[in-house]
Amino acid sequence: VRESRERIYVFCRRYDFQYWESSANFVLARVGDHASPLTDALLHRGIYIRDKSGDPNCPGCIRVTTGTVEATEAAVAAMEEYLCGAQ
Repeated sequence: VRESRERIYVFCRRYDFQYWESSANFVLARVGDHASPLTDALLHRGIYIRDKSGDPNCPGCIRVTTGTVEATEAAVAAMEEYLCGAQ
């Protein structure tokens, strides 16, 4: 979980997304207007991340669960593919 969290942190730093470090098995990151379309795009690929932008104090946020390194790498790759197409 620690290694997976670090991979999410690296992804967030690469795209200049704000994130909150934690000791839990997830990372909360602010991706702005990408939150809903990003979660929808990944859902179509069978990758589940949560759109938290509807929660109080979490506008534009997603929650990425950190499981196995392989699953986290697949999620990061899918998020990067989405972002490259969205820009």
